[in-house]
Amino acid sequence: MLGCFLAAFCACFLQYQLTVWRGETNLMLVFDSGHYLDTAQQIISAVSHCLAGQALSDIDKRALAQSINLDGPLLPGVAALLFCTIGKAFALRDFLSLLTLQSIFHGFSAVVLFSLAARLLSPGDVDSSSSSSSNCSIEKAGFGDLKWPLGTALIWAFSPVAVLASQRFLTESLAALLVLVFLYLLISLHDYLQGALKIGFRPGLTAYVCGLAAVLLAFVKTGLLPVIALALISVFVGTRQARAKAPSGAALAFFCLLGISTLILSWAALTANLTGQATILPQRAPILNLFVGWNFDNDGFSTLPVAPVAEPLARVYEASGSAPLAVAKLIVSRPLQSSSLLLRKIPRLCSLPWNDFRRAALFVSPKIMQILHQYILVLALAGICLAVAGGAPPLIWYALLLSIGHGIFLLFETIPRYAFSAYPLLYLFASYFLHRMPARGRVRSLVLLAVIVVASNTTAPALLMRNSSPLLALSFIALCSTLLVVFILRLLQSHVLRILPSLSARKLQITFALLSLLFLAVQMAEAFYNAPRAEWEAKLEAGDLARSEISLGGRAGRRAFLLIDAARQMERARVTLNGQALDVAVNLFDLYAERREHFSFAEQVVALMGRSSADLRRWWVIPIPPEILKCGSTNVVEVTAGGPLRLFGDYGADSILPGFLYVSPGRIWTTNDAFEWRCGIPFAAWGERHSACGNFSLSRPGGGKVRGDAIASHGCMRLLIVVDEGGAQPAATMPSGDFKKSGFTIY
Repeated sequence: MLGCFLAAFCACFLQYQLTVWRGETNLMLVFDSGHYLDTAQQIISAVSHCLAGQALSDIDKRALAQSINLDGPLLPGVAALLFCTIGKAFALRDFLSLLTLQSIFHGFSAVVLFSLAARLLSPGDVDSSSSSSSNCSIEKAGFGDLKWPLGTALIWAFSPVAVLASQRFLTESLAALLVLVFLYLLISLHDYLQGALKIGFRPGLTAYVCGLAAVLLAFVKTGLLPVIALALISVFVGTRQARAKAPSGAALAFFCLLGISTLILSWAALTANLTGQATILPQRAPILNLFVGWNFDNDGFSTLPVAPVAEPLARVYEASGSAPLAVAKLIVSRPLQSSSLLLRKIPRLCSLPWNDFRRAALFVSPKIMQILHQYILVLALAGICLAVAGGAPPLIWYALLLSIGHGIFLLFETIPRYAFSAYPLLYLFASYFLHRMPARGRVRSLVLLAVIVVASNTTAPALLMRNSSPLLALSFIALCSTLLVVFILRLLQSHVLRILPSLSARKLQITFALLSLLFLAVQMAEAFYNAPRAEWEAKLEAGDLARSEISLGGRAGRRAFLLIDAARQMERARVTLNGQALDVAVNLFDLYAERREHFSFAEQVVALMGRSSADLRRWWVIPIPPEILKCGSTNVVEVTAGGPLRLFGDYGADSILPGFLYVSPGRIWTTNDAFEWRCGIPFAAWGERHSACGNFSLSRPGGGKVRGDAIASHGCMRLLIVVDEGGAQPAATMPSGDFKKSGFTIY
């Protein structure tokens, strides 16, 4: 156990040294991490006032109550206690000492995972559906018996994603530890009631600590409250007691409730003193997060500034005052759209590892992290299939219950960070499967699985870029992905069935069928949703030429603008319209003073990723002298790159375009292309489009090929001409996002 702790701690310490050496310590102070530190500072200030016999002002009370009610008491309280203990002030060098605290959390999580794996993978479990063999003490087991538990704990200890999480002052590392501790206490009580484990004179104390762990977990992961309650009920009510002369399940439930009441009443007293109204759990803006998660206009993503709540949601909420009822009625009224959004949230939660800023850890690149995460995920799914098919000990079922409980975050804005506390359970499932898999053929199957996972992360985008029909390409990718998953699981499970004929074949087939149907549904929902949003990309170098034609109707307006969706060095490009050189392109956000700060937020995120703000995709705008437009005829736009330039295009004229009035942090966290942070909006929100560009071509001086040349004939460059045909008054800035109301026509 000590070795597991030291391994995890050393891995975190190594990454900490790399972080300091690279000068990347600013992650400790930004966004939610900074907010937790602010709350900790407010707690220290409040404690100092109390010790000095000074009362807090009403303003300070309200500020502290608001912060602690949002962040919860646990992590800010631990930070405040640490700073009070070491007697340090709030300075950057002292903030970094909190990384040691996070490393300790990760180290203990490796220790608890080792204990759980030792109980699960102890000799004799292969052919037993109970955990009775867990009464074999770890101390009496030899190294050969502990190689699987030790390997599981060490792989988790050196997991790049887990190590990276310890470098930020957020609740995720603590939540992962509490999930494991809660699971360990649950299975200990379960085994004790079944007579499979001796706790000595401490069963009541174990139940009491289990209640404390349940509340602490609810403090840091309030969304897990339903599954926490269900797990406790299943232990104390659903477990058949085998001990006659021992505390009954009802008695242990009393001790557990006593532990729960201890923390709940303390928290209620604190909030009542600060606000005058007692609450039993932190309030993390649940109504806002619920509405954001079901706002179809933003595809369930949060935005800056906060986008207006969708009209159906707002109308029902105003009438009933119940947010869950409003969402339920929305789902009933739009079942297909709601189902599509819910299915597409599943990969947002679990298919990508939590690595918001695309950082490397322990010399492992972000892309490799993604492949490793998906590799573990497939093995974990195989282990879950075995558990459902039969023969799994209770520990697996409780772990599965806690894992599925994270699905509640699908009801809110869904990002990979919310699933992090379930990551160590994935390692437990994967180890359970590998432990039951025969040694013969194991290496060959795992190598083949690695090849398939790597291929699925590299070939799908290339296939889409080479097909003129995005719906056909995406549907083909969805079908291939589903077949690959079925093939992988069948291949892996077949090795197990050779030595475990007692498994129910019917249950296994049903599990396969349900899992495959779910995966196919997710992939098809992604395909149909992304088809009108599919785009291609051309990467130009200095001197490369992109040429496009646009037919204009109507009449010349008093002002006109050219908009181009691009990234990199667009300001160095030379743009001509009908042979006339235009002004230098400028960032569209520069023309909207009230929105410029949101683009600055996106620039800050990209900087934290270690990339240049030039990588950010954006709309570029160029004023057009109205006299050079050819109304009723074809206009030719040519873009000559002055340096590296990324241009984007659509497959059709009715595509959904990225907007520019809102920034979506959630979209940044959940997309492979982290530089697309804009919400997609249909043309109806822009206004009416009267034409589409055509005859698009790419060329390079000397006849060389431009990257993206093969797809030039499959659509048009994302290039718009907006003309004020309605006679709007001249202005120095662009109109609002609703071009139609501003009298503009889009071509």
